[in-house]
Amino acid sequence: MLEEAIQYKDALTHYADLQNIQSPNLEQWNLTERVCKFLKNFSDTTKVFSQHNSVSAHKNVEEVWGIREVLLDEKKIEEINF
Repeated sequence: MLEEAIQYKDALTHYADLQNIQSPNLEQWNLTERVCKFLKNFSDTTKVFSQHNSVSAHKNVEEVWGIREVLLDEKKIEEINF
């Protein structure tokens, strides 16, 4: 749902303007994109774990490390913005 909202953000913003409804500002759209990116990585990792009856420790570490990297990237972005 977030991906679709991001895809149509120009149309949603235009519609909100026509209806005199407050639409998300640029900062809120950027946050939405960041949240969407994180949730996609988390979802992909969950799918990897769900696909196998017995996932190897190597695969667990690799997938969890990927989520860790996304979180660290987000932390760096937050530090830069403040």
